[in-house]
Amino acid sequence: YKDNGDGTYGTTSFDDADTVVIKKSQTEASPLANINFDLQGAPTGTISGKFIDKDTLSFSGDWYSIILRGAEQEWGEWRHLNVEIDRSTKAYTAKAPLGTWKVMAESWPNYPESFYTGADSDSSTSWSDGATITVVLDQTLTDINFKATYQADTSFDYGGSGTISGSVITSDKASVPRATVELRSKDWLIFAESQTDNDGAYSFGKLPPNKYILKATPPSGVEAYQKYGTSSETEITLEDAATSSSNELTLASANVFGRILKPDGTPGSRIHFWVFEDTDGDGYFDWTSESPNEYDGETDDNGYFNLTVAETSYGMEFHLPPHYNGIEPLSVQTFTINADSTAEKDFGTITLSKTTKTISGTVKNSNGVAITSGHVHAHRVDGQGWADSELGSDGTFTLSVGPGEWEIMIDPPWEGGADWQYTGRPKRARFSDEISIYEISTSSGTVTAKTGAS
Repeated sequence: YKDNGDGTYGTTSFDDADTVVIKKSQTEASPLANINFDLQGAPTGTISGKFIDKDTLSFSGDWYSIILRGAEQEWGEWRHLNVEIDRSTKAYTAKAPLGTWKVMAESWPNYPESFYTGADSDSSTSWSDGATITVVLDQTLTDINFKATYQADTSFDYGGSGTISGSVITSDKASVPRATVELRSKDWLIFAESQTDNDGAYSFGKLPPNKYILKATPPSGVEAYQKYGTSSETEITLEDAATSSSNELTLASANVFGRILKPDGTPGSRIHFWVFEDTDGDGYFDWTSESPNEYDGETDDNGYFNLTVAETSYGMEFHLPPHYNGIEPLSVQTFTINADSTAEKDFGTITLSKTTKTISGTVKNSNGVAITSGHVHAHRVDGQGWADSELGSDGTFTLSVGPGEWEIMIDPPWEGGADWQYTGRPKRARFSDEISIYEISTSSGTVTAKTGAS
């Protein structure tokens, strides 16, 4: 602490710091006041790279840590970086303090400390094997990559001595490394999760006697398993101190699958889908049928979706999240699953398209003064669609939308207050239907245009 006498506070020198005296009279109700600090951001550079399993060359987890260790101090300070991880590629970017470091990554419990040894080499658990990097002001070091070694999680302990083990396989009997296996007791008092090893094997130990339910899901983000879904549940009765082995969990073979990309080529993640029985092909759910089939889910971080459905005819709706601004919604897809002719539906890669129309305007108060803070949003009345825009500094807004009829509304800013409230009805905007002309003919100076489907 240092009062610099010019309205600023602080120093980086211990010798220059001011001395303060704290007296007994200075209590919580009457503290020593105005001990101020002006903190400046430390100079930084940037490091980036990826974290993957050295055997599968992928990473199915959601988070890992990047830590700097002194290049000359094995047991010195650890600098945990604030890491931004791309949910799709699992690549990271992080600001790093200047200096010379060794870099470590970890993702407990399956990936312990792993030191960077080179852009394409396997990581090491030993500090002495770590490669040295130098972070320079405002510069970026790329390909600080980690290839970590998987270890099974044996940390859970439910006070028993029983064991349940087995393997995860596909319908072709191929083992599935890094599949996620969930175990829970039938009374829901015990829950554990683990991953399979390189041979597709799993094991849960230290279990008390109980009835257990197991299921497996394929590793996330691995293209080879995009046609597979969650296995059916397997029930196991475990006696006291018993071992139940060779429990095979077979991933379900999906018969409906595909991938969705945004217009810029990035994955369309977290898009909800609904598959519904539609035997008459009218594009609507067969509400009147007895126990009609329906399924739902959402695309994963890489835009993939898969599910297993019964044999019949279906419609499929994709519901884009509200933040997918400026992207056209997908129309209802129809297909039939029939073991004799169409045993599966492969949608391939669906690339979403940008919207082609805009709604714009200005928001003013009753005195004609522009309102500069707030949100304008619109939803499509006659179909799927959502758009949102912040007000500009001049009170204007522009919404990127598609065809159809839209209802537009204004809301106060999400943070902070507002000195206005809109109590009127929503505004409406409608775009004329697009017309397709498939034939034009002329006769005696009259032009005849035929529209619609030929």
